[in-house]
Amino acid sequence: MKIMILIALLFSFVCLNAEEASSRKSFSKQEFVEFLRPIIGQKINTKDFDVVIEKMPSEAFPESANLDNASVDELIIPPQQRSFQVFLKLKSGDQITLSGKIEWLTNIPILLRPIGSNDIINLSDVGYQSYPIDQLTAMVAMDSADLIGKSSAHTIIKPGLPVERSLLKNPTIIKRGDMIDVVYRSQCLIVSAKAQATQDLACGDTGTFETQHDNSKQNVKKISAKVVGPSTAEIIHGLA
Repeated sequence: MKIMILIALLFSFVCLNAEEASSRKSFSKQEFVEFLRPIIGQKINTKDFDVVIEKMPSEAFPESANLDNASVDELIIPPQQRSFQVFLKLKSGDQITLSGKIEWLTNIPILLRPIGSNDIINLSDVGYQSYPIDQLTAMVAMDSADLIGKSSAHTIIKPGLPVERSLLKNPTIIKRGDMIDVVYRSQCLIVSAKAQATQDLACGDTGTFETQHDNSKQNVKKISAKVVGPSTAEIIHGLA
């Protein structure tokens, strides 16, 4: 009989605790971010930033608890303004300790569609997106002018991500076998001749071209020239 009573009491205790637990709640990271962003924004030297919660409270709070009437007991932001720790107090008397990162953001150009080696990036292919400054390298394109008119140097460039300049190249404007005008310029002389490209080239590339004075292959001369337009190159020097 005593065992049955003990079991009943234990069952009642478990049920009571379960009911109490079900009446408590936890806040999400997004709720804390929305609450803290305007508060932190008043304390740092940028208006373009994001808040990342790294350490959340482990305990649950009364079901009636909310952040609308929470107060900030203390907000600690180091001089570099890249992290924070905050102590909050709810109306219920519960205290919350949070810590995390402050990510300074900047707008960078991103691609709106995949770009391959045969694609040329147009103005309509470029958008802007806020991105954490600390996650950007010196190689990342920071202006749309760095992208427009370029194509992929290697594989397809994925959209929506920072684009490094090493992934880009000027598009091919002269193909192998094309006949172009090769121009030699000096202070008192300009000479132009037809020449055939021996490779695919982009604007600004230096390549090898072949000139032929007659139909004899023995009279072919190779010259090095820099591409300055779709059908024009300027001589750098002659090759034997």
